[in-house]
Amino acid sequence: MGLVEITFAAVVVLAGALVLATFALVSARRSKNRISQETRFLQEELPYGSLTTDRETGRITAANREAARLLGFTTAADLESRTLPELLTPPGESPGEAGENTVKSASPEGPVPEGPNTFYRPDGTPARLFVSGVLSGSEAATVFLADDAERFAAEAALLDLEDRYRTVLSLAPAVVYTTDPATGQTTLDASGWLDTLPGGPEIPVYPEDAEDLDAFRKRAVRLATEGTENPEKPQVIEYRATLGGRAVRLREEARVLVSGKEGPPPVRGFVTDVTGLRAAEDRYREALDINRAISYASGLGVAVRSRNRLFEINTIGADILGTTPEKVSGRVYFDFVHPDSERAARAGVRRTDRGDEEPRTRMLFRRDDGREVAVEALATPVRYADDGAAALLLFEDITAREQDRLQQRLAAEDLERRNSGLEQLVRSAAGDLAVALRALESDPETPSEASLTRMNRAVEDLSSLASLTETAMQTVDLSEISRSYFGPRSGRRDVEVIVAGGLTAEGDRSSLVRATEELLDNAWRAARRSPRPRIVVGRVEQAGEPVFFVRDNGRGFDMADAGRLFDPRRAPDNSDGGPRLSSAARIIERHGGQLWAESEPGKGATFYFTVPSASGRYAPG
Repeated sequence: MGLVEITFAAVVVLAGALVLATFALVSARRSKNRISQETRFLQEELPYGSLTTDRETGRITAANREAARLLGFTTAADLESRTLPELLTPPGESPGEAGENTVKSASPEGPVPEGPNTFYRPDGTPARLFVSGVLSGSEAATVFLADDAERFAAEAALLDLEDRYRTVLSLAPAVVYTTDPATGQTTLDASGWLDTLPGGPEIPVYPEDAEDLDAFRKRAVRLATEGTENPEKPQVIEYRATLGGRAVRLREEARVLVSGKEGPPPVRGFVTDVTGLRAAEDRYREALDINRAISYASGLGVAVRSRNRLFEINTIGADILGTTPEKVSGRVYFDFVHPDSERAARAGVRRTDRGDEEPRTRMLFRRDDGREVAVEALATPVRYADDGAAALLLFEDITAREQDRLQQRLAAEDLERRNSGLEQLVRSAAGDLAVALRALESDPETPSEASLTRMNRAVEDLSSLASLTETAMQTVDLSEISRSYFGPRSGRRDVEVIVAGGLTAEGDRSSLVRATEELLDNAWRAARRSPRPRIVVGRVEQAGEPVFFVRDNGRGFDMADAGRLFDPRRAPDNSDGGPRLSSAARIIERHGGQLWAESEPGKGATFYFTVPSASGRYAPG
């Protein structure tokens, strides 16, 4: 092979080597760039800050967002070209030894000790950060930073909570134990009351309760092993034991703990002495039974009003409210208060909430069946189930008493009305007799018909006054009475008379005949002054009740004088029916009815009256 060939071959080899070297260099740079990009991506996603410093200059060449946030910078780029000593030095001071040592330690020769360091933000505020480690290379070193303030606070809170937990357990009269279902081993977590778990030789359990206690504890372990128990629902048992030679009642609660470890979760148990509590409950029940017996004997309803709800109500109280004690317990107090009495009831609640007595108050309660019941209630503040705003409520059904009082008032009013009627009757009779006697004195031989009529009316009034015994009620045909009245008079004057049929009422016949004739006589006298006299007797309906009327087309009267029509002493000058109307009004009132008039001057008058239909007796006078 000649020199030319050898030279060509060498050139080809060198060219190939150059190409391979170039390709290797390019690949290496690409790999480095890819690794650098991946490294930056990972650094940005880290949950803690990272600072990469140049080995020779000590300046920061790269930082992630978390480092910028921790150190108070807007962006990670704001940290570049700064040094660690600058970040570790307070504003206004020169970088100290602490910074130099930190930078020097970020070298391959020695690791950086983990620990807290105080960095300073651009605004001068300190940032207590933990240097958790350093990755050092020949050209750069990376420092990892974490804000341990939250971790320090959490650890301090946890230590404080554990300390308080241990203190409470040491002072509380309870035994706390933990059972590991995997090993079956039980350990006491704390005991300031007992040194061992009840059930052993030192604290024997009553034989009749020992078997149930053993089954209770085994069941708690089995439920924890099976994983079917709800941690929010504890298992509870009470049993009797002997402690220090005395009998005690213990309450044990077992709860499955929530555990993130593998295997069945542990069972936490609490044992407390409830001897005094149960004895207090027994005494309370005895006192409540005595109180119920007293309240039953006195006829009072008794209940505890706590947070506006009723509890511990006795049978009498439930009867007053129209229900049973079981259905009342826990219900809102104002459910039973009538709206008309709610204001008074709320005022009483406010008084007892302040610790004052609620005075005796009359109120209306509303029973479950909707009926109203009148009660007299009072309340006094008490303590109930740790509620300082509770009150003992005493109430009595006074419905019958109120009804009696109402009947007495009505009877008194009726008596007063009767006396007033009797007084008017006597005055009317006395007036009629006086007029008749004066007429007899003037002409004793030939007394006039008017004088005799007045005398007869006076005698009838006095007879009615003397008849104070009850009279049997009967059906009275007012239509027949009206026709009988107008019959003898129909030929005396051209008067148009219309009498409706079927006008009947219940009452004393003689009295109703007289009252009706008095009204008809008044209409006859009024209509005779009209050019074409007209009288109508009929009936209308008002509110479902019959109302009888007598209407005439006489001269009428002003309604301002209507109140004087039925008073013989004050009758209007243009009315000559005072005594007659007064007598009719008294009779109708004694039947429980009313008499009233409606009129306009020059348009006649209508007299309405009612006679309630009711079976029974009628007492005149």
